[in-house]
Amino acid sequence: MLNRVDAMTTPRRPSWRRSRGRLPVAGTGDELDRLAVHLNACSAHRGPHGGLKEVSDNIAHDLKTPLTRLRNRCEQALRGSKGDSDYRAALETTIAESDELIRHLTRYS
Repeated sequence: MLNRVDAMTTPRRPSWRRSRGRLPVAGTGDELDRLAVHLNACSAHRGPHGGLKEVSDNIAHDLKTPLTRLRNRCEQALRGSKGDSDYRAALETTIAESDELIRHLTRYS
């Protein structure tokens, strides 16, 4: 999976130039494929680079705050936990927030 992420995030690769700036789609229909299809469609409407940058900036902006909250909650649980119930509460909250983030991301697919 990381190879696919690398292929999507490294536009200097020869395969990127051959595909005229389109992100590779593996044909699996998974989340990475759906993201690549969506970004390719946005790029086609706004030129090879302008639309893609705008969409990726928007996605990064939308993800930054909730991911920071998830990270901080995990760090706080590791530093301040007094037992299994504290870990469980932190994990339950993190799972709930992850589910909300996943629902939010479905807007992009």
